[in-house]
Amino acid sequence: MIHYRSYFSAAYDNLKQAISKALVDINMLHGASVATPLSVESGCGAKDDSFWSKFCDLPDVGLDTAAVARAWNAARTGVQELLAAKQAAPLERMDYR
Repeated sequence: MIHYRSYFSAAYDNLKQAISKALVDINMLHGASVATPLSVESGCGAKDDSFWSKFCDLPDVGLDTAAVARAWNAARTGVQELLAAKQAAPLERMDYR
């Protein structure tokens, strides 16, 4: 019985650590600072377009970086909420729909 408890205690600890790491990773990899370079790069692209439009016809791409940032933030927040719920109850089954 001791080996059984030891094995599942370690597995439970590993699960809790994996959930905590996932929360840290989602914030680090998809945090608010990630959307900022997108808007900066979009602005650089507009400058390139104005230069090259003197030499050729360019289609208007029209990237709405604010909408992309809002969607990115909404997706990140949804994942964070699910991970926080899982962190609060690691052994409970989660409904992801």
